[in-house]
Amino acid sequence: YSSDAVRAADTAKEIAKLHPATPISFIPDLRERHFGEFIGMKKEELSVDAIYLNPKEGESLQQVYIRVKNFLVEVLAKHGGETVLFVGHGLTNKVLVAAIEGKDVDAVKTMDHFGNTSISIFEIEEDRSYTIWDYNCMKHIDE
Repeated sequence: YSSDAVRAADTAKEIAKLHPATPISFIPDLRERHFGEFIGMKKEELSVDAIYLNPKEGESLQQVYIRVKNFLVEVLAKHGGETVLFVGHGLTNKVLVAAIEGKDVDAVKTMDHFGNTSISIFEIEEDRSYTIWDYNCMKHIDE
């Protein structure tokens, strides 16, 4: 599953070249947060960290959390016992991790930044317990 935004979709297509028999679903649920009135502004132009803002015509952090968590629940129900890849964006990926770990939306505010193209690998059991095999890994960039 990949965000349907261009950069994420392009990344998913590159990954898919190594797995030609695996379908890709491009979906809006993995899009980055919609910043409404703040789109196009630089971080320096905002008076506080953007994660705390609730922009007009945009999404609150809570709305993003609900959107991504609901998607995760659907995917886990549909693909129990299967390997699934998500290609998303920084905040979306942080929300996915928080949801996997059973944390609430406030946990997202204190999570470290996810590097571009970073890889996190979770093994999620039917009872929602999980094992982290890799987290925010950038070894493929360093080599």
